[in-house]
Amino acid sequence: MKKIALIGPFPPPVHGMAKNLKLLADQLSAIRPVLQIDTSPMSLERNARYHFIKFKKLTLGLYLLITSLFRNKISCVYMPPDGGLGGYHSLLYVLACKIFKTPLYLHHRSFAYIKSKTFPMSLIVKLQGDNTTHIFLCHKMKKEFELQYGLLKKSIICSNAQYVTPIDSTALKSTSNEIILGHLSNLGFGKGLAQVFKVCLGLKETGIPFKLILAGPPENAEASAYVKKIIVELGTACEYLGKVDGIMKKTFYSSIDIFLFPSNYKNEAQPNVLFEAHAFGIPTIAAEIGCISEDVNICNGFVFKNQQEYVSDAISSITELHHKPEKLRNLKRTTLDSISRSSIDSKESYKHLQNLLLQDYF
Repeated sequence: MKKIALIGPFPPPVHGMAKNLKLLADQLSAIRPVLQIDTSPMSLERNARYHFIKFKKLTLGLYLLITSLFRNKISCVYMPPDGGLGGYHSLLYVLACKIFKTPLYLHHRSFAYIKSKTFPMSLIVKLQGDNTTHIFLCHKMKKEFELQYGLLKKSIICSNAQYVTPIDSTALKSTSNEIILGHLSNLGFGKGLAQVFKVCLGLKETGIPFKLILAGPPENAEASAYVKKIIVELGTACEYLGKVDGIMKKTFYSSIDIFLFPSNYKNEAQPNVLFEAHAFGIPTIAAEIGCISEDVNICNGFVFKNQQEYVSDAISSITELHHKPEKLRNLKRTTLDSISRSSIDSKESYKHLQNLLLQDYF
């Protein structure tokens, strides 16, 4: 019996791409057999062990795919291309699909090779088979990809907004004099941890009543030490939850007024946490990167193009919302309305993607 091959990093560690890939695998495996080829390095800390495990898994995964293709056991292949040096392994996977004339779905979940043209992605586009379909997270991503690599024959848009279910408007958090700020990620400097802290220090200096709820595991020892520094310096104005999931994550979003996301992570594409916050009616103050400028607008928050000025711009926006609580209440309502529409449209696109993967099974 033929299987749908899913290639990429499955948890652990837990991050957007890994979580989304596992969810797709679970959904498809309930209908058809799935071959999971896990390329996860098992850690977020990029050391020698990280690169060794990743290289080993990519190589073994390629062997498994080729042997399965040779035995005619694969109906189609789905893969998010690697945004780093693993792009050369992604190229080999693409060539294997071309040789065996197997339908391939490349789900782009990184802007690393879109912001800067790379040799492996150039070869992937040049050498891909005719039955290759490219999947993008937003229209901006597709446009910038094609500017770098040329027009594509087959592509679809499938936003991460499909993963959330918005709350009922009656459950929106009421506002108070104290503004509750939230930040959730695999905590690190690439995700804007230092900028979040500086925003809080600025608010403290100006006398704006606030509280920061920080959530997520530190990505390394340096980030862990910085989190401890934030907790000490902010005192009672900071609450650290650590890793959150399930009910704890829902409690986190239900407790905050504004979500801070000043990410400068090179692979940042379309973070799930933005849509999760919006699904609770929580507006976002974000830095422009990846698809964020398309996903965050005047209806659901603020996005600042100049990341160097994020801290001052965020402080100004929070100060204004503190002095105009009705504006914050309206922003919460429009945030919820906006994600409700986006989620419906995205779920339809995601269903179309699943149908494409399943149709190649027959």
